[in-house]
Amino acid sequence: MSWEERLRPASFRGAPFHVKDRIRSGGRRGPTHEFPQEELPDGQDTGRRARQMKVEGLILGPDYMSARDLLLAALDQAGPGLYVDPWQGEWKVIARRHSCVESDRTGGQARFSIEFEEAGDERYPTALIDTAGGVARSAASLADAAAADFGRVFNVDKRPEFVATDAQTIATTAGQAILDAVSRLPALDLTAGLGAVDAGGSARKFISGAANAVRGDLGGSLKNLFSDAASGVYVAGPPAAGDPVAAGRLFEGFAAFGADLAPVPETTATRRVQAGNRHALSVLVRRLAVAHRAAASAATTFESADGAIAARTALGVVIDALAAEAGGDNPQRVYDDDSFAALGVLRADVNRDLGERAARLPRIRRVTIATPLPAVVVAHRLYGDARRADELVARNPMVTHPGFFPDGVDLEVLGR
Repeated sequence: MSWEERLRPASFRGAPFHVKDRIRSGGRRGPTHEFPQEELPDGQDTGRRARQMKVEGLILGPDYMSARDLLLAALDQAGPGLYVDPWQGEWKVIARRHSCVESDRTGGQARFSIEFEEAGDERYPTALIDTAGGVARSAASLADAAAADFGRVFNVDKRPEFVATDAQTIATTAGQAILDAVSRLPALDLTAGLGAVDAGGSARKFISGAANAVRGDLGGSLKNLFSDAASGVYVAGPPAAGDPVAAGRLFEGFAAFGADLAPVPETTATRRVQAGNRHALSVLVRRLAVAHRAAASAATTFESADGAIAARTALGVVIDALAAEAGGDNPQRVYDDDSFAALGVLRADVNRDLGERAARLPRIRRVTIATPLPAVVVAHRLYGDARRADELVARNPMVTHPGFFPDGVDLEVLGR
């Protein structure tokens, strides 16, 4: 096989480019001692230097900007990556420096100067904090605190029947909302994981027994209902059933629960109790929902940093609103000190979990191709891997046929 046939297409982290020149440098480390009146030095060898590659690269063509952006994203990404050298194969390297030159005199091309340094293998163990476990624990603490705070204010004893009936109606509404949300999700094989429950059956049981729950431990019953709903959608940890993304969607609709309830005219002591019960019930449902929504986010595997950041932002808005409500002047006198503290801990844990995971994930980028091309060609040009064509098609629903990616359309790609 001739040397031309042995050359390999160059790429870094799967981003392809053409190498014009490459200079490899190396050597041995150590000081050289020179002594007075001595002709020969004393050179010490303390090991091999890290090998370096100075690469002059080129990207050109009518749609060169897409490939340029992909390579720039790969060079800016943290940590070591795989560099495929045309002459000496694969290297685990760190991109120490790079520059990109474009000119209006030589349009349609980008010239790169890149300094790669050999990364080697990690010699020391690294520790990862179980941030997802922290979210799961703080979410459970919030559910406990919310139920306890609710129990301190909710009261139907020695009150007219309409007070209990009103609370039963609101509790039934919460159970029906759970049942409706579960019914909209795809059917799950509950035998696929240990601990999974029939979420719909649990909701129907709660609705039928709401009258007794109001006279008993309504806070505990609602907490169990939300827990059953979550377990019916996913079971955290192996073996698993269902989908944590679906669990997150299930609880999204509860962020404004109770906002549409008609105000109760607080003209008497009994009416004030009724209004306080309504408020406490609405707050409890919202807190339980956000607790399980946060737990679902911790169990979700995100493809991109953008997805993790969007989930963090959405959860932050809801948690902040509940914390502001718990920490403010509450006319219904809901005793919620424990919930306020638990919401603050959950907010911090969600930020840390999704923030740290986002830092390890690729960003979503937009690229535009200049000419119509099949998906396999686009995937090869973007990633150096035609097998990722299905991923491109799934991520871009406007593409109606994998054999024809239209020109001039912004494509969504993962910037690996």
